[in-house]
Amino acid sequence: MRLPIVAVLLVSTAAFAQDNQRLTLTIYNSDLALVEDVRSLDLAAGRSRLEFKDVSAMIRPETVTLNASGVGIVEQNFDFDLLTPEKMMEKAVGQQVRIVRTNPGNGEEVTETATVLSVNNGVVLKIGDR
Repeated sequence: MRLPIVAVLLVSTAAFAQDNQRLTLTIYNSDLALVEDVRSLDLAAGRSRLEFKDVSAMIRPETVTLNASGVGIVEQNFDFDLLTPEKMMEKAVGQQVRIVRTNPGNGEEVTETATVLSVNNGVVLKIGDR
């Protein structure tokens, strides 16, 4: 099903995504702007996860709206954390990861699957039954 999506964002002036159908920008005092970004998206029936990338880190998340006929929002998040190794590990808690160890003597790599249990004061992994 192809639906037009309208997102209205109140943000600090910055660069905005280029993959849109229509982009309207109204600039106000105090370094604020109203952005209306209209995009067409293909959505499968049932629940879908949408991610809008290249949105200003200065966005005011409480001002974001999404309007589409026959579509409802189940959850809305704004994740503005900078990507760091620490943040990646924090987000991986409870998830499976692959551990690659390289033998310094011969360069042979061994890969194992592990579950990240904790990242507080160091990384704690469950590898198999260990």
